[in-house]
Amino acid sequence: MAKQMKSFRLSEEAIAVIEHRNRERYRSGQAYVESLLLGEKKRPMEEQLLEVLEEIKGELNRQNYKLEKLQKCLDSALEQRRKTEENRLPYTPPPSDII
Repeated sequence: MAKQMKSFRLSEEAIAVIEHRNRERYRSGQAYVESLLLGEKKRPMEEQLLEVLEEIKGELNRQNYKLEKLQKCLDSALEQRRKTEENRLPYTPPPSDII
């Protein structure tokens, strides 16, 4: 696509947005405006979704860690209970008095 030289009047707000663009991604204001006009704005939405997914993944990892700790505590308590039950003397009924 051939490029043509045109000029447009923009508000101060629009110019401020162009000046505060991500300069690593959009080296020139022209590239930024073209990406906005041609619908390349989808990528930031994808990036936002990836950030949200990473947050969810982190939260799931934290919850899994807590569950693992709880499971270890439960297993330990059950093992301790089993040991105390093994060490108990078995119940035997008293001998009957037969005369």
